[in-house]
Amino acid sequence: MTGDRRKYQRQKNLIAARISVAGRPQRFVTTDISPIGAFFAATESPQVGTVIEVALRPAGVKVAPVRLSAAVVRVVQGGGPEQPGFGVRWSTPTVRSAARRYTTFCATC
Repeated sequence: MTGDRRKYQRQKNLIAARISVAGRPQRFVTTDISPIGAFFAATESPQVGTVIEVALRPAGVKVAPVRLSAAVVRVVQGGGPEQPGFGVRWSTPTVRSAARRYTTFCATC
């Protein structure tokens, strides 16, 4: 079987994010995002299993950032064909509520 079998389609979208890892805020950019997660470009990534806090806000839009909790589920190291960075799965407070927040957020993108 070939093709993408994901239940939720990813959107290729560069969105600035402020991510707190162990209380230390850092800035990242998504390369793609979906109702259940996102991938962030990064040269240094949190470890798989790390719980992070993410604040997303589309550029040029004056709205409060969408705040989501997430767990790191995938890390891609540099040197290969894939973009280095890390993938997360939203968990605020459930994937379903995160999906609703994401859908509202994307209406402003």
